[in-house]
Amino acid sequence: MEELTKRELFAAMAMQGLLANPFTETDLVGEEAVKQADRLIAELSSGSQHNLGNSELELKEVLRRVYDIYGYAWPDQDKRMIRQILGIKVNE
Repeated sequence: MEELTKRELFAAMAMQGLLANPFTETDLVGEEAVKQADRLIAELSSGSQHNLGNSELELKEVLRRVYDIYGYAWPDQDKRMIRQILGIKVNE
């Protein structure tokens, strides 16, 4: 099996998230997934170091919203990691 490029991997992950939302227009999923992958690669390649000091709460809020919307479709391992980052205590 051929190894995936970063772009292919990121696009596949974005597509998975998009398709987890039952309201996503499926005819636009492929194009949007590739756009998101390209944006992520560009950000990672920019070499800029982001200071999370002031924006950490904003990032956590975005992560919480994403988790609330798409979390039901994620593997349990991912759910546990996100809960830990957000400080969500869940009896398992």
